Amino acid sequence: MDIKRYLINLKPNTQNIEIENKGIHKIDGLIELLANFKDLKRLSFKNNNIRVIPIKLQEIQSLQVLDISGNPIESLDNLVEVLINLRELQSLNVSLSSLEEEMFLIESLPQLLFINQREVQHHQNQQNDNHEHEESDQITDFDDYQYFQKKNVDEATEIFQDLQGLYKDNNRESEIETKSMFNQSVSKIIQNLKEKLSQQEDDDQYQKGLIQIKQAYNLYEVCFKKTIEYTDKVDERLYYSIASIHDAHAIIFKQMSQIIQEQSKQIQILKTQSPVNVLDIGDNSAVNYKELQNRIELLEEENKKYLNKIIRLSKGENPLRDSTSYKLNQSNNLGNTNPSINISIGNAKNLTLNQLKEVILEIYASKEWFDTKEQKNLKLPPQTMEMHMYEYLTQKYGLKSIVIEQASTIIYSIKKYSHEDNDIAVFTKILRNECDENFRFVQGQLKRTIKELLNMHLKGKYPLKNTAELKSMVDSKSAGFVTIEEITDIINYMYNKEDSKHLIEKVKDLMYFNVQSPPKKKGQKREEISKENMERKKILYSSFENVILDFQLKSHEKFLKPFIQQFKQIDTDSDGVINEEEFIILMNHLNLPIPQSDIEKYLKMLDPFTTQTFTFSQIVNLFSEQVIQVENTSMSILQHLSINQAI
Repeated sequence: MDIKRYLINLKPNTQNIEIENKGIHKIDGLIELLANFKDLKRLSFKNNNIRVIPIKLQEIQSLQVLDISGNPIESLDNLVEVLINLRELQSLNVSLSSLEEEMFLIESLPQLLFINQREVQHHQNQQNDNHEHEESDQITDFDDYQYFQKKNVDEATEIFQDLQGLYKDNNRESEIETKSMFNQSVSKIIQNLKEKLSQQEDDDQYQKGLIQIKQAYNLYEVCFKKTIEYTDKVDERLYYSIASIHDAHAIIFKQMSQIIQEQSKQIQILKTQSPVNVLDIGDNSAVNYKELQNRIELLEEENKKYLNKIIRLSKGENPLRDSTSYKLNQSNNLGNTNPSINISIGNAKNLTLNQLKEVILEIYASKEWFDTKEQKNLKLPPQTMEMHMYEYLTQKYGLKSIVIEQASTIIYSIKKYSHEDNDIAVFTKILRNECDENFRFVQGQLKRTIKELLNMHLKGKYPLKNTAELKSMVDSKSAGFVTIEEITDIINYMYNKEDSKHLIEKVKDLMYFNVQSPPKKKGQKREEISKENMERKKILYSSFENVILDFQLKSHEKFLKPFIQQFKQIDTDSDGVINEEEFIILMNHLNLPIPQSDIEKYLKMLDPFTTQTFTFSQIVNLFSEQVIQVENTSMSILQHLSINQAI
């Protein structure tokens, strides 16, 4: 197995990677690729010939489990030097020759909870845990607060601890001092909360709610300021961007707080007016009193809206989204899951390619927010990308006529550009339930890999150039042209001999027919441009990248084809959604070598809130992660289906 190609083809959100029994001696080059997996939690190099673990392993900060057993590791001192900065590392498997070596690792790596599958104890950690428990016990009596709960304190504490880990500062005294500062800030916030609430009248619930929300805001503000402090050390431009967002966020919160305070005052004034005195004046005054009552009710209703908005803002929720669920009806029409919306392509506007990409990124971001926040918090049914696109447009524009116009524009534009741009093609396939939503992350990783390989090629060609110079060259080429030499090197590194030959020929064909470059000279014919382009042996980087991305997309479609065929037989209305009964029928059709208990497990994983809704992408993601045994070989369900189709 080509290990580097195997890593390149993995999904960027992969959490478990095993490179075992391969006889490899060095892993320096592999670590550079592994560092791209930001969610990687378990890594195994079991039973190889590795003697030294490179220092670059520290870049995989998400790593929790490392298995390097069965390797002749030369120096435990060097190993500790590498692992000491992996703050999330909890379990280590390593071949040792004595109990003294095991004790050395336990003492040197205080973050470990398990070594060689045995639980370890750290005396110092137990003392710290007891100390933290005593501190947390001091924070009590949250039952009286509606908008300031213990979970806010716990969440802020967890965020702050994560931020501390970013500093990569092993100074124990500094860490204790920073933690003490945070605990003092929390104590002060709680003390202010109690003092200010004690000064309020019992019937002024709006003012009391606002005080609680302000203190919750201050709690997260401690974390926000720590984030700004960190970015100042990392990147100046990022620092100014984050600081600007913070200031804007603070101004919005202050303005909304002022609105609540002002309306609260008006309500209190209106309530103090005596209805008896008003009624004594005459019949007309009775009408005025009713008007006052109506005005109070309107103000209270408006007050509730602002209060709820502040609550959502203080919790970090998206203030632009409505908190209520939006249920879409289903339709057989592609590109329209809401039959109440009649799409007319004839009325569609024409977006540029960049404008369309911006819209698609907004839809992706909104869908990701829904999947990670709203669906789980509100226990809503999952949505396909097509369903969510209409929800997004409805929430953004509101008016049905505008939603229809915008939907028509998007559908018209993706039909126009899907054949010339891979990003649009992937979005189109996702809308049609012909590709899973996570594949866009695979393409994103592929783009980064192509740039990394270009950088490696240039580094080998120009060994005297420094990192900054190489980065400048890569940026220049990715915005302009790449040579056939560079293309060949990158493709040969990524693919096997047969695929490489096919792709290189495809690029050469594109070189000849690509009339976009070099720029046309006065009186120059198209054939002359193509000939000159071939002589220069260059092609636009974006065109070369698109060839690779299209090849990857077609390979993925081929891989999914057996499952798609079965899914479409069950999904008779072609909306990308099936229910529990249909899912069981699908599993029976697939005829997988698994027990009934596994099917029941899959049902719970797909539908934890019993919504009776299973989307195409959900099932693809599950089948790509779930491993089954087929003739003593472990493989994912999708791999099994693909192999059976090939046979």
